[in-house]
Amino acid sequence: MGKENFIRIFVVVILALIIVLFLFLADVDDATKSKKDILPVLPKYTEAELDAAVEGVLEKFDIDQNWIKRSEVQVPGSSTKRIERRVVIPTDLVLVVMNVEFKKMAARFNLTATATENTAENTVTIHIHEDKLILQTIVLKPTKNLKRKEKSYQLKKS
Repeated sequence: MGKENFIRIFVVVILALIIVLFLFLADVDDATKSKKDILPVLPKYTEAELDAAVEGVLEKFDIDQNWIKRSEVQVPGSSTKRIERRVVIPTDLVLVVMNVEFKKMAARFNLTATATENTAENTVTIHIHEDKLILQTIVLKPTKNLKRKEKSYQLKKS
């Protein structure tokens, strides 16, 4: 009876190892699929739609159009251009919240927004990119003495 139990246990352990190995290999196949294989392919956006979405985020934070310097920058080694905005912003704006909004906006277009801080120049640069191709750059520079226009619901009673 001892030998029969040993054979049963041995067979069960071998079957369990085969099942675990099978599940592991099946999981590895899923992990090797690229991001594009897993995510649905979204319709291609236009440059104007992306531009309008960036402007929309800036507008959401009541950024005055006079504070925005928009230019087109030649991409090195390419014939394409990307849009760069240099934006002065009031110091009371929380840049992390703006970064989150740009990330949400980029995700709608299946893009990525990456922010970097330059403490020497006191700027935050947000790149909106598709893989390694930067499509738009927003350079935010907190500046003292900038006042956003108060909305009618924000006006103080005198």
